[in-house]
Amino acid sequence: MGDEAESVYEEVCDVAFERYGLNRPTVKVNALPPFVRYTPDYITTNYLVEVQGFGSDNKVKFKSEKLSSMAEWHLIMPLKVFIYHRQTNSYSMVSFSELIGLLAMYGEDGEFNDGKKYTALHKKHFTWTNR
Repeated sequence: MGDEAESVYEEVCDVAFERYGLNRPTVKVNALPPFVRYTPDYITTNYLVEVQGFGSDNKVKFKSEKLSSMAEWHLIMPLKVFIYHRQTNSYSMVSFSELIGLLAMYGEDGEFNDGKKYTALHKKHFTWTNR
């Protein structure tokens, strides 16, 4: 899902951007510190961009350690989150601050099979643009 969501971001982005984060790395990602592991996917002149897709359950799930790393990145440079919904072929982009507000109001806590904790949001909590 990540590759597809990133392709959509590259297609619809209306500002100059460069690839920034890891893309199909050959290194052991789990051995990297979370701050490095969760380097945002893109950089623009004015902000960083993290790209994420929805699961088949119509929820976007943010790992707790990823959210912590995103908060650190946001202190260095403003961070936006681009979210792609494959089933409706639509996307949304929110600032990290907006995302935190949505998570505080509507977030649903859960745990992946590997035991990592996440907070999820349903698609109804975003404003969508059709592709």
